Amino acid sequence: MMLAEGRIADAQAAADEALAQMAENAELLYLRGQVAMKQSLWGEAISFFLRAEELDPAGPAREAREMLDDIMAFYNKDMYNQ
Repeated sequence: MMLAEGRIADAQAAADEALAQMAENAELLYLRGQVAMKQSLWGEAISFFLRAEELDPAGPAREAREMLDDIMAFYNKDMYNQ
């Protein structure tokens, strides 16, 4: 809810607090990855998604990680020097 409302700092604080209590919770790791995505912290987001995916291979983290992998792999030389 906080993330959808644009309250990124609040969402991060809440997710970090919850993860301190339940570090091996795939849903919390996924949500924390979503927060990192909103902050444009791509590597951090991928790390959270990978941890969530290890715990719940069928969860939403896999799709989110694959999407970020595709974004990070995108390379178009024609877009430079324009």
